[in-house]
Amino acid sequence: MLIISYIFAVSITLKPFIMYDKLSGKELAEAFSDAVNSSNFKVDEFVETFTRQHRTLQQSMFGAMLAVVSKVGSDDYRTDARNEQSKSTAKKLLDGYEEESYKELIAQGDSEVSARKYAKLFRERLNSLSFI
Repeated sequence: MLIISYIFAVSITLKPFIMYDKLSGKELAEAFSDAVNSSNFKVDEFVETFTRQHRTLQQSMFGAMLAVVSKVGSDDYRTDARNEQSKSTAKKLLDGYEEESYKELIAQGDSEVSARKYAKLFRERLNSLSFI
């Protein structure tokens, strides 16, 4: 009986850690929302931990974050007074990304028409993680 109690206690203790291995996108977004809604959430700790992850995982996680920025900055993203600043900031980031992509393409010898076309395409691809 003692062994069964121990196994049960260990499984309950580890459950929060085990479940993150199998989170869907929806579950992860909800867990992240819960985390930032807590007074215990420390942005600096999150950032430091993020930057210590495996480089390939950092690339994938950053891609997911850029997909969020792309969605928040899109015309079909609805806002009210609580999230207008997020949309405004996301649009500025996306505009800057598109402009810098354009400048890089021009510097590489693309025509202005071609550079605009591909810079816009690069911006649109941010929401699909296909840049990684």
